[in-house]
Amino acid sequence: MLVLKKAYKTEVHFTTSQQQKAIQTIGVCRYVYNLYLETAQNHYKETNKHLSGFDFSKWLNN
Repeated sequence: MLVLKKAYKTEVHFTTSQQQKAIQTIGVCRYVYNLYLETAQNHYKETNKHLSGFDFSKWLNN
């Protein structure tokens, strides 16, 4: 069976305020990701157990 896949290239043009908001959102995502890595590593060193993303989310939001 032959399956053909199509790909589409899309360009997005942001307004200045949208561009600023996108940059802020990406910055926050990067900060939270790095915080999770640091917290998970410290948790593993202390308890020798994995810190799940769900547990980190509960910790972060409380």
